[in-house]
This record gives sequence, structure tokens and C-alpha cells, in this order.
Amino acid sequence: MIDVIIPVYNSRATLPRALASICIQTIREKAKVLIIDDNSTVGYDDIIDDFKDYIDINILKIPENKGSGYARQYGLDNSYSDYVIFLDSDDVFYNKYAFSVLYYAIDENNLDVLITKEVDESLKTSKINNKTIHGKIYRRSYLNDKDIRFTDKRYSEDTTFNLLAVNLTNNKMTFENETTYIYLDNPDSLVHDSSNDKERINDYIYSICTTAKRLKKEKCDNFIIAQLVCEAYVYLFIQLKINESLNAKTIYKNIKKIDSLFDKYFIYLDEEYLKNKIVEKSDCGYILIDNIMVEFKSFVRMIKGEK
Repeated sequence: MIDVIIPVYNSRATLPRALASICIQTIREKAKVLIIDDNSTVGYDDIIDDFKDYIDINILKIPENKGSGYARQYGLDNSYSDYVIFLDSDDVFYNKYAFSVLYYAIDENNLDVLITKEVDESLKTSKINNKTIHGKIYRRSYLNDKDIRFTDKRYSEDTTFNLLAVNLTNNKMTFENETTYIYLDNPDSLVHDSSNDKERINDYIYSICTTAKRLKKEKCDNFIIAQLVCEAYVYLFIQLKINESLNAKTIYKNIKKIDSLFDKYFIYLDEEYLKNKIVEKSDCGYILIDNIMVEFKSFVRMIKGEK
């Protein structure tokens, strides 16, 4: 069986669409849908009633608003099926075969994690994204054995969870060249709230540092850890360039959190990798990359107190 965990917060407008994408699945009888109400100010009983004749669906309510990371973990702690899939209340599964692709591949191949493509509506692309929980299925016993859990942060809450899940498995993970998930752009989503940029940056760096330290403890490949540290540095550099409202002190405070990791692992990366990462994060294009690289290196020297 599969537990499909859906955190909701005032999600009446989008939840029916998400549930409808479960109802059309060819193996929906294998799914147990668990909605985690993160202390919404609205009710969902009528929506549950509309779908209960088609899918196995239940709802649990958290007495205090804690964020989607806490809600997902609450769902994990209160469900018991062999496999777990996560769905955001404003997203949908790609087509009626999504569960079949995910379930049969992980079950028949005895995998811990299966990764498929997700469509990003805003970017009009279909790709594999290792940093999110979208388009993936997890073996519950693996998550329990490795103590892989969500953080209770409000931003980047799934980053640590998925990066650990992907990197701690002993080669019992694979990619399927199939699309199973559609990430829909919701203008009311927390990710579009620019009033909390400081918290967003703090939570992202917390997630990266937490992941890197755990991978270091588990003696994972140094190149993987170096990639994470590099991404954190590039992220902070780009944020400082594009967001004029940010206080530089916020950036510098976060860099201190990754500075020791940077010193140890940055040597494992070559300049070409760094250029590609900056292009990816900044959309600057390769025409400007040499100038951006000069700025980035100056940024790093400044942070480290070098001339």
C-alpha cells in the first residue's frame, strides 16, 4: 500500500483538484490518502465527503499552525503503509499512470527511493529535481532505518529530507524517465511571499548545513558535500546581487554557518562546475559568466577577510 500525504492550510480552492488527480489513478485502490490540516481557519469535511466513495481518505488536524514540513512529518508519524508519496494541495499528479509508474518500479526492484520527472508549470519544463519531494516515492522502512525526517522550518523544509533520502541509500535508488507530477504555480503560496526573505534565506542555509553535516557524519562522497556547500555560497551571492532590500549582515551571518565546510570541501570542485552553478542560479548566461566569476571570487575573499 501507499500513503499519500497532503498538508493543507486554507486550501479549499485547490484541494479538490489535487484529490481528483488521485481518483483517476489506475491503481488508486493501493493508496491511502492522509490530509494533514495545519490548523486551517476553514473546514474540509464537505470535500472529504465528496471523495470518500472513490478513495480511501482521512484527515488529521494539528492544533497549532506549524508549517508544511511539520505537517508532512506528522503525517509520516501517523501512517503505516510500506511506501510514501507526498502531494502538495495546490499540485496534481501528471496523469492516471503516475501511481503505477512509481509503485511498480520501487516495489518490483526493491528500491528505497524512486525518482521521476516533475513538470514545473511556471518554467514549462519537465525535469528531475533532487531537492524536492515531488515526483518521488519512498520506502518507509528505509526512512525509519536512516532516521530521515522533515525539519520544522517553514521554507526549504523538504530540502534536507530529500537530499538525505537520495544520498544515504546504498545504491537502492533509480531514476525513471517518466513524468508523474505537476508543480502548479500558486500566487498565494508561501514561496511567493517576499516579506519573509530573511527567514527564507536562514531556512535554506539551515537545510544545506544540516544536510552537509549529516552526509559528512555518514562518510558520504566529498564531492557531494562540496556541491552542497558551493550551492549555498552561490545562492547567498546571487541573493545579495538581485535583492536590494536584503541587509548584507543577513548574508554574512549565514556564510559563517558554512565557512568551515567551504574551507574543507571547496577543493573538490573545479571552476567549470562553479561557472555552471552560477549560470543556473543567476540566469546570467555564459556571455557574462567571466565577469560574474570575478565578482563571486571577490565576494568569497571579502567574506573570508582576504584581500
